[in-house]
Amino acid sequence: MNNSVSKSKVDELQKAIDGKNEELDKLTKELKERSTQPRRLLQIIALQTEIEKLDTVAENDRDEEKIKVLQGKLTYLIDGVKDEQGENIKLTFQILNQQAEIARLKKEEEKKNQAQEAKIKDLENQLEAMRNQRNTRSAAQIMELEVQIKELEDNIAALKEAHTESLADLQRRLKLKERQLDDTESQLEHIDAENYKYVMEIADLRVKLKKAVTQTSDKKIKDVEKKLETQEAENKKLEAANKDLKQEVTELKMCCSQPPEECEDLRRDLQQCHDDADHQLQELHQKDAKLNQLEQELQRQNRENNKLQNNIDRLQRELGDIEEKTIHTSKMTFDPDTAHPRIVLSDDETEMSTADFIQDVPNNPRRFDVILGALGATGFSSGKHYWEVSVAGKTCYHLGMTSESSRRKGSIPFSPNNDYWTIVLDKQGQYRAIEQRRTVPIPTEIQPVTLGILLDYKKGTISFYDSGSRTHMYSFVGQHFTGKIYPFVNFCVEDGSAPNPVVLITPGATDWIK
Repeated sequence: MNNSVSKSKVDELQKAIDGKNEELDKLTKELKERSTQPRRLLQIIALQTEIEKLDTVAENDRDEEKIKVLQGKLTYLIDGVKDEQGENIKLTFQILNQQAEIARLKKEEEKKNQAQEAKIKDLENQLEAMRNQRNTRSAAQIMELEVQIKELEDNIAALKEAHTESLADLQRRLKLKERQLDDTESQLEHIDAENYKYVMEIADLRVKLKKAVTQTSDKKIKDVEKKLETQEAENKKLEAANKDLKQEVTELKMCCSQPPEECEDLRRDLQQCHDDADHQLQELHQKDAKLNQLEQELQRQNRENNKLQNNIDRLQRELGDIEEKTIHTSKMTFDPDTAHPRIVLSDDETEMSTADFIQDVPNNPRRFDVILGALGATGFSSGKHYWEVSVAGKTCYHLGMTSESSRRKGSIPFSPNNDYWTIVLDKQGQYRAIEQRRTVPIPTEIQPVTLGILLDYKKGTISFYDSGSRTHMYSFVGQHFTGKIYPFVNFCVEDGSAPNPVVLITPGATDWIK
């Protein structure tokens, strides 16, 4: 019974995973078809994941060289992130990339130090063994040993010198990367101070997550590798002892060609040598078996490490899914550089009204010169974003969203074809959505006091809500957005001496939006 339940749960989880993978493949395909810039971001994320996997299992110079090649491609892709995605996105990727490079350089430094210590220790052991042999050798053999000792001493000195130079170069590269990281962090803090703290927290959490997942596995692998090194050293000692025993056996056999009465002691020594050789050979076989067992354990640990890495990848995909479902809310402000010269903004740039005269403001390509309009100060190029505007007491208004590259000069034909997604309350009290070459009536039971506008960049949807009654009014669907999308308000001049302003307000909860 328990087995059938477990199998059912496994099948259910596998089905959910397959569904998520299909959804991810579909979304990735849609994203690639929409814009080259999102494809670049996907390539950056894929390269980061591939480098992390390779860095986890890297064992030789060939793996390190492959990481360097991939790192060069990653740097090229990050440097090519366009301004339309926001400089803070580019800087964020640079911070994560530079942190990863610093970690790899530190790891490379540690590996070089360990390899250097092992080589020097091996040479010093050989040197010590040769020095010990001088007491039991003839004069000619001692001279030969002195030459070999001198060569070993020279090799050790050269090895230390080469390591010092290599380590100095590595430390220079490490310091350069650390300076670059400091510069990038300063740039991000200057450009986007509000989100800088959160970006750094994400970077720290990313490092901690990777460290927490791999720490246990790395420790086990190091323990197994240490056991392997110890076992190999013992095997070398046994092989050397066995070689000495065989040499003694050969010498004893030569001696035993003498008459039996002179070789009885030698025969006993010969038998003892045979017994010792058999014993050493048996120990060697046992050590080989243990070595094979340790190698299998190392392979098992590597497989376990790969499973942990796969779990990291799965968690990152799930985080991406959560981000797609999150609705970001924020209070908007107007951009004074886009406002028509008759538009008057409040000191905090959240209220819009009109003046009876043309104000003396700089003319620029972004400013409206015919319609009494203005854009929001913040644009969006990804994710879901919701903002609200108060239209209390207004008898007419025209608002919605538009693209960064939309037309501003002259009389503007509003429609999605011209990158304007808007609704209108006309002076006859009729609500209409301005679609392609037509207007669509919007039925309402009561006149909204507060409107909510939701942008879903990825799905290509802009929706309008009566946030007071929490009801949906209208949605523009199936749109293909490029570049940033901004809030847009076109002021409607009402009858009367003191028309009410249009006010951007702090959004309420969005859990009711489906």
